[in-house]
Amino acid sequence: MLSEIKYLFGTFPQALQFLSIEVEGYYPDHRSALVPLLQQLPNSLRKLKIHLNGFDLACNPASLMDVVSALRHCPRLRHLALRVSVFDEPEYAECVELAQILPAGLERLQFDVNLSDSHAQDALLMPLKFVLPPAQLDLAVTIPDWHMEMGRTLPLAPSLTRLSLSSQSRGTDVLFDVIARLPQTLTTLILYVWRLHGTGVLAHLAQHMPPRLQSLQLQRCNVTASDLAELVNHWPQSLVHLDLNLGNLDTLPVPLPPRLRVLDLSYNQLDANKALTWIAALPPTLRSLNLGLTSVVEDLAPDLVAHLLPRSPHERIALGIRGKEISADVFLKLKAAFFLFL
Repeated sequence: MLSEIKYLFGTFPQALQFLSIEVEGYYPDHRSALVPLLQQLPNSLRKLKIHLNGFDLACNPASLMDVVSALRHCPRLRHLALRVSVFDEPEYAECVELAQILPAGLERLQFDVNLSDSHAQDALLMPLKFVLPPAQLDLAVTIPDWHMEMGRTLPLAPSLTRLSLSSQSRGTDVLFDVIARLPQTLTTLILYVWRLHGTGVLAHLAQHMPPRLQSLQLQRCNVTASDLAELVNHWPQSLVHLDLNLGNLDTLPVPLPPRLRVLDLSYNQLDANKALTWIAALPPTLRSLNLGLTSVVEDLAPDLVAHLLPRSPHERIALGIRGKEISADVFLKLKAAFFLFL
């Protein structure tokens, strides 16, 4: 099989610019095919995505060193996405060495260290810190447990436009140092699976809000209305996308971003009795509202129809309604007023 793989990828198109490699069940002997493959990549390659998901304890990050080292054969590489699944603390720590040999000169870098599905999600692991090469435009990093020093050492290029940070731990202290260093050029900030409720992180963000921010995504961050209230007087005029998916919201504090176009409230336990205030405050720029799996679409239907400004058919707001079944008559009224999606 390995000889067939080598033969299949023996010659790449000389103008190749993008390659995605996903290996489910990566074992160390697969390197005998993968490393030569990388060594034969043409100089034209600019974007490479590698997802190696091991299912054997012998497949640890150390066994991937020569694979990542082979990336030096891609001098024009500008976009790299690398995901590594680890099983235990020693493998987790070996990712430090892996980070040290990542190629420089990247515009976009995604480096994800994920706990394997077979690993207990609440297991106590040592906080991880490593040195990453700077990414000029887009940086995405996942670490199960962030070391405090990462807040000061995470490379935030002055030209960075997108930053995505994910965690699986309870600690959020590292975010204070990161937020204080956010570049003025940032247009997208994504925080995923951080337990932000009551931490003061959003109040800190309000004091360091990037002035050009267009998209703020706080996904699975157990944010409540009181947490979000820290931001209401600090919304940047440029903000058009607010994603609060899988939070702990029962209502929304107002005012909302004045030029908001996309609002995602899906998977929140919204209170229909508190909804009128924020529905009435939705800006006329709004084009998409996701209420999927909130269980209140039917209750909110009259207020949604009454308070969202009527638009011509091609300007209607997209409304997410996935979840609890709604009655036929309410569905027809919503369908007449909105573009519905699940």
